[in-house]
Amino acid sequence: MRILVIASYNGFRRDQSYLATDYLKSQLDTLSRLKHNLDDVVVVVNEAPMTEEYEEVLACFSKVLYRPNVQASRGAWNHAWETYGERYEWYLIKN
Repeated sequence: MRILVIASYNGFRRDQSYLATDYLKSQLDTLSRLKHNLDDVVVVVNEAPMTEEYEEVLACFSKVLYRPNVQASRGAWNHAWETYGERYEWYLIKN
């Protein structure tokens, strides 16, 4: 089985032009347009304040994990591995 792990963070960034909501919308759009053989997609959310729009986009994903914002994206990917372990043969990571 194959899973795509998307690390997401809606907190403060130095580059204010980057919006996590737009990033997740882009991921949804790409996944809906491309033919793929993924069994699952999970978004791992690093703790930060969430806007209503961000929560609405997260609700479009069937699997969402929440974790403290420690070790940034690498910590998010590791959290997915700690949660699902060997349940999946392939872990694809996206930042």
